Order: sequence, then structure tokens, then C-alpha cells
Amino acid sequence: MVGTPVKVVFYFPWNEVSGGPIYLTRLADKLAEFDDYEVYYTDYENSLSDSLIKNTKVKKIVVSVDDFSIKQPFPVILITPIYFAGWIPELHPDSKIVFINWHMCCVSTLQYNWRISDKDMQVFLRLVRDTSSVFFCDESHRLGQNTDNIVFSKDIVPISLPKKSTRALTSLISQDNYNIAVLGRLCTDKIYSIINLLDNIEKLDIESKVNVHIIGDGPDKEIINEAHYKKSNVIFVGTLSSEELEIYLTQYVDILFAMGTSVLEGAALYLPSIIIPHNMHPISCDSYVYLQDSSGYCLGWYDDQFDELQITPISLKSIFDDIYINNKKAILGQMAYEYYEANHSIENTIKPFKNILQNSSLFYRDFCNSTKNFVPVIKSINLLGFPVFDLYKGKFGYLYARVLQKINLFHFRPMPDSPWKRLYFMGLPCFEIAYLGGKKFKFRFLSQIRNQITMQGQHLTALNMHIKEELKKEIEFSRKYPTDTNFIEVVSHLHQQILNISGKLDKLSLENKDMMQTHIAELHNSISSQYLEIKTNNQLLLNKQIQQMDTCEKLLSEESLSYFCGDIKNDYINLISGLDDESVRVVNRVISRIQKYREQGTSYFHFTMEERDALSKIEDQHASSIIRLNCEYFAYARYIIPVKLITTTVFYYKYFINELLDDAKFKNKAIIDVGGSFGDSALIFAHETKSKVYVFEPTTKMFNLAKKTISENNISNVVLNKLALGDKNEHLEISINDDFSSLNRENGNVYQTENVEVITLDSYVEANSIDVGLIKVDIEGFEKNFLKGAEETIRKQKPILIISIYHSAEDFFTIKNIIDRYNLGYKFKIRKPSDKSIIVDTMLIAEVY
Repeated sequence: MVGTPVKVVFYFPWNEVSGGPIYLTRLADKLAEFDDYEVYYTDYENSLSDSLIKNTKVKKIVVSVDDFSIKQPFPVILITPIYFAGWIPELHPDSKIVFINWHMCCVSTLQYNWRISDKDMQVFLRLVRDTSSVFFCDESHRLGQNTDNIVFSKDIVPISLPKKSTRALTSLISQDNYNIAVLGRLCTDKIYSIINLLDNIEKLDIESKVNVHIIGDGPDKEIINEAHYKKSNVIFVGTLSSEELEIYLTQYVDILFAMGTSVLEGAALYLPSIIIPHNMHPISCDSYVYLQDSSGYCLGWYDDQFDELQITPISLKSIFDDIYINNKKAILGQMAYEYYEANHSIENTIKPFKNILQNSSLFYRDFCNSTKNFVPVIKSINLLGFPVFDLYKGKFGYLYARVLQKINLFHFRPMPDSPWKRLYFMGLPCFEIAYLGGKKFKFRFLSQIRNQITMQGQHLTALNMHIKEELKKEIEFSRKYPTDTNFIEVVSHLHQQILNISGKLDKLSLENKDMMQTHIAELHNSISSQYLEIKTNNQLLLNKQIQQMDTCEKLLSEESLSYFCGDIKNDYINLISGLDDESVRVVNRVISRIQKYREQGTSYFHFTMEERDALSKIEDQHASSIIRLNCEYFAYARYIIPVKLITTTVFYYKYFINELLDDAKFKNKAIIDVGGSFGDSALIFAHETKSKVYVFEPTTKMFNLAKKTISENNISNVVLNKLALGDKNEHLEISINDDFSSLNRENGNVYQTENVEVITLDSYVEANSIDVGLIKVDIEGFEKNFLKGAEETIRKQKPILIISIYHSAEDFFTIKNIIDRYNLGYKFKIRKPSDKSIIVDTMLIAEVY
């Protein structure tokens, strides 16, 4: 997998049993098999999708009739039917939207629901076309969405169906009766196709009774008058589960008539499968098509679309003759299955779907900007199919009348806190009207001057109302994501800012009703900019791009903090000299955050998108891998660990050994682990070399834990040394603080001490004739002393060095220079884990290559 998984949200809350949820859940299941995607499905609680989704990786977002929000503050790709365009939930601005058209009525349904004008609909369709943000289930739906001026690309994701393990009978169910089934929901867009089929059966010259098994249910079931049909025995089967349907079709049915997903249910069972025509009104159409004779992945069409789709239908009699006279049930069932397998198996549909997700460029911010001026049309008068006059409601309750959808003829404008409404003709004020009760109204003429004065006051009032509402939404949206108490504190602080701005606006609204328009504009710009700043900060919080971090005041001394905020020009230039771009970014972030903490007293810092994504990935993969086995032991991945000090630096980043350009330099050589702690890094290094790992840990407690770690994990190539490494052989007092024990603490904290033996690496390597390939050093500020006692080894063998530089400002700026002065050709990188500390575990990596 490359990078952070793309979050994909299928958005189709739907309570009814229909093909839509089946289509989407199959795509969701298959997409979730790929590590590149993190898949969500949006639906009501206890919905149909609960039984349809099979892949446990698909996460459900539960919505209700009172709350359709998806609660995703991160960028996502939203997949939704195109007739949901008027109901898109609030998304991150960088989210993408991809629409589906799976029915001939999708666009007309959208316009009816959205109540937008033909002109606005054309704007929307062009936006969708130009951003490649719609795909179709088949060619008929694409043709149905095309207009004279807007033609959509052939982006088709065929309806799919998982393969089945059973097969229909090749012989007829009965020699005495015909047995056919109609599968589908009994609703407006399907019911007339069933009635049409029953009507066509009545016209046949047949002696056998036709058992018509109607599988499904719906609100229009009562429209079928079964007593009206003499040649058909109508059997209402009702809704069946997938398993029940499979059994029913194989045991009771010779031919399946259906459309959409349903027709594939028969084909997957080797059952002759027929696509039936449909419409939203009664039809008379004796035209049917075998699934295998379809084209453009079409699984349904209107009764008048055959010529447009270039499909040649056959009569119902021809189908019955094929099955019951010419005995072709087995042959036609085989042909149906082969067509299904080649065109509608999930393996053949997921690839175009992934391409569409990648190619779509309709971002939520662009969608909002393009549709924000769409207005609901209340009444429209058309002439020869063209709108000539309509009434629509705009913002703030304004009622407009316009001609040719372009010219606003007049409009009514309500006034805040006033019974008066104003009538404007062609934009010019005419008069005011007030309703006095009963049938009484009052009129008065409206002058330009009075109109201008009151409009200025209304402008501020409207601005106040708008920003109050917008900020209220922001704060409510924020409160849905309280990750910790600190987050809640920041949200509360934002809320107070909102109240302050709101108070200013209330005051301005009262005091400035007679101000000139230029002053109004200045106020507008000032208030809007403050609002934008708060909204931006809030959005950063929601995206986890503002995080509270460990400021390391217990690690860094007052002297170090002051050093970072002083004149560091020369130190900085020397440090970044020769570093790669990522190293410079790490250095800059560390220094910037220390300075901001020191100078502003804040522990909240802006996170880059890269850091945020990395942190999210760590939370998903690292934290979830830690298991408590008992009161003493923990597990992480395959390791058994005697203490819960499981850091990302060791177990997730593996001390950045994946950053090394030449790992062959240590694969067959010894690794020196200085500051071995409880043996955690030794677990990692032991698998990286065929030679030995020499661990140096001077404190009794951590050394004993290291022995447990090595023993519990059956590591055979680790040599433990209860020694400290420094610049000379001596005994020193070490401050005991578990994993942070130090021979050189500059912050003055008081800890228990232990007397430990200190030797040099040079003496140890020489005494044991060790061929060194890599040295890792993390010894709490004693690194410079170590380097003095390891200089000979470094000069002779030029091992890879991974050295901590985060314990003091002096270490941060000077350790690279010490190694560079050896003049051995070392190249440097600086890396730091994406965690919530501003400097901890910043490592200098040095290689000769």
C-alpha cells in the first residue's frame, strides 16, 4: 500500500428493499479488500445494508431522519445517487463527490426534489460532466441523462452479482404448467411492467396455466388484480433472503423476468433470464430481450428505447416457444450465465469503479460554490416547452418573479422586525405593504433615500444573522468530535470568540442603521475576516491539523529552551548544510514549535497534512497492536514484552532503518545498541542482521527487563552488557528514571541514583574483535561523551550511525558537526516520528556511501 488509505463513503440511507443498496454494498465489500481504501457505508440503524455487507472492513456510519450528517472531518470520496445532489451532507472542503445514475428517472427525480429551474439544472449537469463525477450502471442510463448540449462520457460500472454455488434445474419444473417468476420491488417504476407481462400472457394461445411467481413486495402491490387474469395463476411470494431466493428460483422457476440487479439473480443460477420493459405509467409492449442479447451493460429500459439502444426484442410467445416447445431451457440458461460472468461479476466491475474514483475532480467546495445560487422554483409557466415566467424564493425570504429565467421583473422583500414588505420593480423601490389583520392592508410609497438608509441597517442585521448561524454550525460540528479534554477546551475557547463577535454585530446593527454604504462595507469586511479566521482555525481542529503536543519542558532545560529562541543563525546554517529536504522540514518544525511554546506559552501547534495522516495511520496500526496479556506482560505484533513502554520510534519506525540507503552494510555485521532500555530495540535489530546485536544498558531494573525480553522472544543473537558507554573507563552515578535514566541531566530534577560502570566502545570493540555495521545511540544527553570513546571505531569501520539529538539544544546543533569533523564522507539525515511531542526521538542518521 502506498500512503494513507483513501476514505470512501457510500451515502445512500434507504429503508426499502431495492437494487440500490445491493449494488452499492457489493462495490463497498469489494473495494474494502484493497488496502488503498478505507470504506464506509451510510445507512439507518438496523437497515437492509446490515445483512448485505459481508466484508468486516466496511465501517458503518449510522444516520437518522433527524441527523443525516456523516461526521467525517477528513477529506473523503462521497458516492451517492445523483438524485441526492440536493441533500449532500456537510463535508470537508477537499472531499470529492461522485454521483451514480442507475435509473432513467434519476435526473427528473433530482429536479423535482431540488425544485431548481431548468437553467440551474443545466449548470449542475455541466459541472458534473466537466469534472467526470458521474458514472452509470449501463448505457441506457447514460443516454437518458444526456441532453442536446451535454453529452456524458461512457463511464459505466455495470451492476454486479457474486457468483453462486448452485445451479437451476436443466429440466422443466412441470410438464403440465408454465413456471415463470418476476423479481423486483412492487413500486411505481416496476409495477406496470408486471401488469404488462400478465396482459401479454392473456393474449397467448396456450392451454397450460402459467404460474407467475411474483417475488418481492411494495406499496403498489394492490394494483395487480389477480382475479382479472384467467391464464395466470398469480403467486405472491413476498420478499426472500438471498439464500431463500436461490432455493426458490432453482426449484420453482423455468424463466426469470426482471430488470436491474434482479435479472442477474437468475443468470448466476444458469436460469434463462429476460429483461422486461418498464415505465412510470401503464404500457402495452410485447417486447422482451434475453439478458445475453443486451448491449451496453443494459439491464433495463423504457418501453420506447429499443431503437435508441439498437436492441432487437422478441415477443413473449417466442420466449415461451424456446423454453416449452423447443426445450432450450438448459442452452439459454448457459448463455445467460456466460454473459453474466463476462460482464457482471464483481471482479470485472471493480476496476472501472476504481478508475472513476481516481479521475473525478468534483470537490465539495466547488460543488457548493457552483450551486449556492440555485433557488427553489415555486411556480413556472412554460410556452412550447420553454419557461417564460416563474416565481422562486431566494435568500432571506425574498420572493422573485422573473421572465425567461433571466430578468427579475419584481420582487417582494420582508423587513426585519417589521410588518412591512417592500415591492421592487426591475430593482427599483416602489412601495411598502403591511398586513393589518383580517382583510386589511396598508400601503405607502417608498423613496430612494428611506430605502437606502433602512437597507444599510438590514445589511448589518442580515450579516449578523448569517455569521451567527454559520458559527453556530461550526461549533456544533466541532462538538461531535471531542477526542480529548484539551480538544473540548479549545472548542470552548472558539465558542467564546463567537459570542464576542456576535455581541459586536448586535451592537453595530443597533447603532449604524443610518451609516453610509462605504462604512457598511468596511464593517462587513472586518467582521467577515474575523469570522473566516475562526472558521479556519476550527476547520484545522476538525482535521486534526491543530494538535496539543508534549512541549518537553521536563526534558529540555531552561537553558536549552532559551538557546533555541536566541541567535541561532550560524548553528542553523551549519545544521541544515547538506541535509535533504525532509530533514530541513523536520528541523524547521522542531525549532518553530519550541519557539512558539517558549514565546507564546501555547501547547497547540499546526500539524501538516503529512503529519496528520501519519498520526492517523499510527493510531490505526500501532495502538491497535498493543495487547495486555496479564499484570506483567504485554504483546505487540509477534513480540512478548515485560513492560508497557511500547514506543512508535522502536516498533513502528524501527529507528528509521528503512531510511538507510545501504542496508547491506550491516546485514552481516554487528549492531551496537547503546541505551538498550528493556531490550525493545534489540528485538528489532536482531532480525536485521545475521551477526550479533550488542546491547548496553547500565541500570539494574532495565537490564533485568531486557533479559526477560530476550528470553521471552527466544532471541539468540543478542549479547546483553550491564555497562554504560562513555569517553573513558570509570564509575559514575546515574539518575534512575526507567527508560529515561541519564548520566547527564541538565534540568536539575532529583532522582534516585545507581553507581554504574562506564567503558568506551573502542575498548570493547577491540577486546572482542567486533566488525561493526551499525551503531544506535539514545542515552539521554550523554551522546557527546559516547562519541569521544567511539571515535576510533567510527574512523576505522565507518558504521552507520543513528544518534539521538533531542536531549538539549547543544546536542541538536552540534552532534552533526562532531561527526562531520571526522571528515570520513558521512552523509546526514534528520528524522523524527510523527507523534505529539515537539522534539522527542529526533534522530541524526549518518551513512558513508
